[in-house]
Amino acid sequence: MMNTSATGGSAIARDSVATELARFALDTGAFRLTPRKPVLWASGYYMPVYTDNRLILRTPRGRELVRSGMLAQLAGEYGDAQCGHWHAVAGTATAGIAPAVLLAEALGTEFFYVRSGAKDHGLLRRIEGLAPDEDSLAGKRILLVDDLLSTGGSAAAAATALIEAGAEVPLCLASFSYGFDAERETFAKLPGPVACRPAAVFTLDLLLREATIRGILDDEEIRMIRQWCTDPFGWGTAAGRS
Repeated sequence: MMNTSATGGSAIARDSVATELARFALDTGAFRLTPRKPVLWASGYYMPVYTDNRLILRTPRGRELVRSGMLAQLAGEYGDAQCGHWHAVAGTATAGIAPAVLLAEALGTEFFYVRSGAKDHGLLRRIEGLAPDEDSLAGKRILLVDDLLSTGGSAAAAATALIEAGAEVPLCLASFSYGFDAERETFAKLPGPVACRPAAVFTLDLLLREATIRGILDDEEIRMIRQWCTDPFGWGTAAGRS
């Protein structure tokens, strides 16, 4: 397996599709940047950014951008024609299932998805797609896919389940990452002989750049979001927003 750095051409292609995906996300309203009117996240904290990647995946154009962006990211990471020689692609339930299916089809691999916990009925599986008599993923090199990464907690839990089943999981690829320090710290703690790294097609930095070019955010709003990035879960409480 080759593990070369990206060539200049592939890096340009990766940057181009990432920018196009960021623009599409803003066009569809999949990303809402509202630092002056924070949105309540499922965590119970008010945040200045709200993400709904389902609005990207809703259309053929959005699905093509996600698929192309992920393939470009893999080509940049591994530099070979098959983007890393994966045996399977696994999606996190539920948000990572759709992009994982798109990527598994493009790569011609098997597909699994990982539940947040084992089912309490049937075969009591946490990893869906295993055959009834199949309990191990030993020898399989699996690419984990999620829709977005914030702290990385749910994706890391899915990676742990795959690793405990015997798989090698060297990469977790998402459409989008906020770039929080917590994300890198979470993945650094994962078990297994091969480290699992997080990667994303586009990031908050790119999204903010495009929003600034379009005049969606002013300088003060950019400053507010940058400040939030340094302490996302303290930001909401510090300003009395939670």
